[in-house]
Amino acid sequence: MAMDLDAVGAHILLMCAAGASEFGIGLASNERYLRNIIRNPSDSDWERIKGQLLGGAWKLSADGRWWIQDGLRRSFMKQKNFSKKQAHNAEQRWKNAKNMPPQNSGRDLALPEACPHELSLSSSSDLTTTPPTPLPGGQPQTRVRRASRSQIEASAGSGPEVKSGPQTERQKMLERLRQEWQEKREAGEIPMELGISEYRQKRLREIESQSLGATA
Repeated sequence: MAMDLDAVGAHILLMCAAGASEFGIGLASNERYLRNIIRNPSDSDWERIKGQLLGGAWKLSADGRWWIQDGLRRSFMKQKNFSKKQAHNAEQRWKNAKNMPPQNSGRDLALPEACPHELSLSSSSDLTTTPPTPLPGGQPQTRVRRASRSQIEASAGSGPEVKSGPQTERQKMLERLRQEWQEKREAGEIPMELGISEYRQKRLREIESQSLGATA
């Protein structure tokens, strides 16, 4: 039903009053009270406005005590159901959290009493591995120890070990140079940072130069 302009204004004023009231979805069916809200129109205007309002946006309750606005009622019920659902979800989350076992952070986790492999690692040093030592239960335990740089270079530069047969002349020379390099390092005659490979190359060049000089 189409409403006149003053009826539309009355409808807006009644909506505001109903939304601010304790009831929230309507107003008491008191004509004097309602007419005061819409600025007290004349009797004829009131009858016309009231007929347009009750014929459209507003309805009388079953007992005739209230003017009910259906849009406000739907919004009120939707908000009420949403609040109830949110409260139920919050209560359910609280119950679930209460029943969950406590969770330890990574810092609180207890370490095992014995590890299958005990390692001692150093990022700045070379490593060699000793033969595995069996644990009481029969599981091998690998222990890694640090080796000095001189030991690594000496073992790396000596080449593969000859298990049988006479050594070649070059192998003998390399072995003599290794012993010579180690003795001079211990005596402090050469810098500690000079490795076996550099020392051998230097000495081999010297020996070759001496041999060429003697031949000439």
